Amino acid sequence: MIHRFQSTYTWLLILIGFVVAGSLACTRPELIGADLLENEASQVGFTDSISLQCGQRNPKPVLTYSGENGRQLVRCLVGHLNDPFFGKSEASCYSEIFLVSGSSAFLGQTIDSVVVSLRYDTLGIYGDLSQSVFMGIYVMEEELDPEKDILSDYEPLIAGEPVALAEIFPRPYDSLYIQSRGDSLRVPPMIRMQMAPQFIQAMLAQDSSTFESADSFRNWIKGLHFRASLVENTMLAFDLRSVYSEMTVYYNTGTDTAEVNFGFTDGLGAGIHHTRFTHDYAGSEAQKFLDNPALADSLLFVQGMAGLDMSISLPGLPNIDNILINKAELEFFAAEIPGDNLNWYPRITQLINAVENEEGNLDFSEDVNIVLGLFNVLDPFGGDLMEADSTGSSPKKYVMNVTTSLQDIYKGKTDNLFFITPFLKPNVPNRVMLYGPAHPTYPARLRLTYTVVQ
Repeated sequence: MIHRFQSTYTWLLILIGFVVAGSLACTRPELIGADLLENEASQVGFTDSISLQCGQRNPKPVLTYSGENGRQLVRCLVGHLNDPFFGKSEASCYSEIFLVSGSSAFLGQTIDSVVVSLRYDTLGIYGDLSQSVFMGIYVMEEELDPEKDILSDYEPLIAGEPVALAEIFPRPYDSLYIQSRGDSLRVPPMIRMQMAPQFIQAMLAQDSSTFESADSFRNWIKGLHFRASLVENTMLAFDLRSVYSEMTVYYNTGTDTAEVNFGFTDGLGAGIHHTRFTHDYAGSEAQKFLDNPALADSLLFVQGMAGLDMSISLPGLPNIDNILINKAELEFFAAEIPGDNLNWYPRITQLINAVENEEGNLDFSEDVNIVLGLFNVLDPFGGDLMEADSTGSSPKKYVMNVTTSLQDIYKGKTDNLFFITPFLKPNVPNRVMLYGPAHPTYPARLRLTYTVVQ
């Protein structure tokens, strides 16, 4: 996609900053051509009255690991939510485990304990943190295949009984002090769970060859599964890529205490981390809108994990003749609904527009790919939750630069349909309700600036 922008004129615009200050779409060749028209009469127009046709996209499994390029989750979510507006959601995590500094040195020694440490990822913490969570760890009996895509409805086989079970009181913002090699160390916020005696016995029953190579180790243990229970409205999140997320064997050498570490990534930072999501909207407010699509004119639902997305088409756009689209922005206001507990359920902070691929998965739109390719950030695209005005009297809103998508729809290059979804959706537990295009005060709308060519 980026090769479209390789003209001298375009890069000049980028270097002097006009791209960041204005619409990224001005870098597209057809718009530059509009600026250079010499023999055509033209005038600039603006409209925000093109009708939007919005709806709910039925939930589908999302990609949690790509066998094609190894792309994986930023964080793993573990917990349950029981949201009156979005229904019940559950997330549980599966991960490979690797030899890091491991060896068979502890065999024949006295093992003091085996501890699994999971560093919190505070950007995925959600819900009620005042209640305890019972966390269980299970041994996986099925290997995660690095050559295959993994979707969020996949449920690998696990052993029936947990090898660790603990009551966790979430403290995602408090660092800890732990004992390591005789020293007291301060470590980032995390949970630490001791593995059960039967797991330790299983380790001691192995011969030294089990811990000599990744393959032999994998033959014994395929990975670990993390699941929460006895919890209603708490979602925890962990960074399994962190060096602080590991399984540590503490053992006694006779003269000292030593340790062996096993990580959730290999020495190069690679490893499969998969989260399984389930959603049940029965009895929720969202279910009423799923049952009656006409209600989407008034209220729309967007959710992270494998939850709800919204669809948009613009039936009137192709009927406008002889224009060049200069800038197109979608504007949505966050709905303020009585009884909505935003302390437990904060809104999504970043929305994007996306397109559905042949497999039925959502891919970044060209608008998003362009700004990530050029700037590695989404700032020129927008889509972040922002104040609607300086007084704070209006609901918060999202504004997205969808110029490229609208140009391609207008020219018939793509279908007149795209979707609004959270950025990095499988990593996000948040949700938001948006006012639809028929809301009397804060309607969803398209703001379109164009050049009329005669």
